Amino acid sequence: MTRTARLAFMSVSNMQPTIRILIIASLALLAPVIAQARESGATAKKSRSKKSSSVKVGTATVVSDDSGPKLISTTGGGGADNKWPSFEALQKAAENQNPDALYELGQMYLDGTPETPKNVTRAMLYLDDAAQLGHTAANFRLGKIYADGTETPRDYAKALKYYKTAALAGDATAQHNIGAMLSSGRGVKRDYTEGLAWLIIAAKKNTEAVQSEKKLREFLAKYPKTIAAGETRAEELTRELAAAKTAREPTAAPAPSKPAPMKIDIAPITPTVDPMPITPMPAPFTNTN
Repeated sequence: MTRTARLAFMSVSNMQPTIRILIIASLALLAPVIAQARESGATAKKSRSKKSSSVKVGTATVVSDDSGPKLISTTGGGGADNKWPSFEALQKAAENQNPDALYELGQMYLDGTPETPKNVTRAMLYLDDAAQLGHTAANFRLGKIYADGTETPRDYAKALKYYKTAALAGDATAQHNIGAMLSSGRGVKRDYTEGLAWLIIAAKKNTEAVQSEKKLREFLAKYPKTIAAGETRAEELTRELAAAKTAREPTAAPAPSKPAPMKIDIAPITPTVDPMPITPMPAPFTNTN
């Protein structure tokens, strides 16, 4: 019997027996109906709550929001595998400024492990060190942290900065998130041209971005000049991405030139005959006796 039913039972305890029996019987019959109604209400409330939160799509979490193309919130653009034999080895690699090790430690301090109790400040330092060394996943992760605002105060300007670094390194999810932020005005000035351009780039490698690009094109259907400007900007971005990729690639050392064969000039030998020296003949011996 529910709490409401028990209170009702106590309130009629002093009534006449016949009336009391009838009321108790009625309450007993109504109790399952009341419980079912309360359960249905809780289910509906939970369903409404889910609509305003997020849903899991494969490895990505898509935020349910009608303000524009959805932001894909993943843990990063493909982090490094744990390739260290021990935690001490991981720490040593991080001390030696190994970007993968710095990123791994940052993730560990962010999530909290037996070796690394959760420490957001330390996690951000490790992740930023990795990002400064060009680690794409670290840049994406920092962008997501600042965009979410759960581990640190939300800062869309910083989120866009880190996302852009990851995007220029070729991370399609970061490219999508930039397009989503710009086209929906999520914490930044709305820019349909730039937003569409990034979505066009991202759609080449990201299936979610395909839908976002399609949705934005449909929204901009009455503004063909904006769509054309976005497509032109996408071509410019493609060239910028290619240039950034070339700049990241190590410059190959020039192949050693093959030494020219050593040439020894031999001067022609001209035989010479030295004249035989002439020794003067001795004077003839004269006998004076």
